[in-house]
Amino acid sequence: MNGKYIVFEGCEGSGKDTQMEMLANVLQWGKKYFVAVTKEPGGTPAGKKFRAFLLNEERIPAIGEVFLFLNDRVLNVYSFVIPNLKAGRVVLQNRGPGSTFAYQQASGFKDINFLKQANTRAMQGVEIDLNILLDIDPRIGFQRKKENGIDINAFEARPIEYHDAVRRNYLEQAKADQEHWIVIDATPPDKDFIHKQILQIISEKLGL
Repeated sequence: MNGKYIVFEGCEGSGKDTQMEMLANVLQWGKKYFVAVTKEPGGTPAGKKFRAFLLNEERIPAIGEVFLFLNDRVLNVYSFVIPNLKAGRVVLQNRGPGSTFAYQQASGFKDINFLKQANTRAMQGVEIDLNILLDIDPRIGFQRKKENGIDINAFEARPIEYHDAVRRNYLEQAKADQEHWIVIDATPPDKDFIHKQILQIISEKLGL
């Protein structure tokens, strides 16, 4: 596959959507790449149904969350990611496997070997070129969402200790695979400052 696959990860309020949009604009208009944007969950028609259920229903067992997210991933990779990578496009995605390992472990699912094996199959041979982790204290992230008038969904309404665990899980993944993960401090409110760091990183790492 000739394209590049970049996934944005991070806790709530870290600015993933904003930074993805800014990067897409630069790549499409400034550097003239073809860009395709997706997200998990919800990047496909069926995925939108998964997303609505997961973000708005009462909490379900951790194993149920795992299978719903993996089903969504199978569909997203098969119907969106693979065709766009084969077409040579840069795929930008909001959340991916890193979120599964971060959030489902925080939910109580501890069978890491199962997660690894199941995720490998769900990815269907596709490898992520770069995970960009926008790291932020969840308390700051939630304060930003509140200031921007953004409603809180079922996942976000969980105790702050849960979100602290999610953040730790993210950082552990990044530390364990520094070739495919990069951590950016998303605490500064200056989105242009963070954007410039991302541009420098993808230039150095991926030649974009």
